[in-house]
Amino acid sequence: MKPRIVIENMEDPTPWVVGEYLHSYRIAGKRILVSNAPIKMIETLKKREPELEATPQPASEVCRRKKTLLLDPDAHTRLDPILLRRYDCVVVGGIMGDYPRKGRTKIIRETMPWADTANIGPEQFSVDGTVYVIVSMLEGKRLEDIPVVKRPEIEIRTPLGSYTLELPFAYPLVDGKPLISEDVIWYLSRIEGLEF
Repeated sequence: MKPRIVIENMEDPTPWVVGEYLHSYRIAGKRILVSNAPIKMIETLKKREPELEATPQPASEVCRRKKTLLLDPDAHTRLDPILLRRYDCVVVGGIMGDYPRKGRTKIIRETMPWADTANIGPEQFSVDGTVYVIVSMLEGKRLEDIPVVKRPEIEIRTPLGSYTLELPFAYPLVDGKPLISEDVIWYLSRIEGLEF
């Protein structure tokens, strides 16, 4: 199953993070491997999706001696389907983005200087949105064939009422709607989610 999509975790195991990783698995199936994951996160992921592979090893170890591509918004090369198929490992930063972006992919890039880099556009995507783009490209779509919405507004219903939340990232559009994990929506609908 080439390439393997390796999500290099850079976060604590919050419900939002876990939700995006689980959704990534539902999008890409057994292609997904979560690397650099703490034991608590691995246990949480396995409880929800027993087939999802996760390891405490970093991507630099998982992908060592393999042809590796790191997706990096700062890369000069734009990803295309032909380029994508050349790699054994495609590494996605498991980074819950900051706005404005802090460029934390650089930390991953420094651990694997042998890896090539490419971007999927100037926008900052969610982890699961990035995985969706990769899978779509493996099916032959070009970036320009994948509709994207920037800074979508979503309605969140909570026990205290509803509110509209703007997410400062880019999301693929699927059936005219932003591809956002149901786990993330559920998390935001809880009272605790209001403090996120």
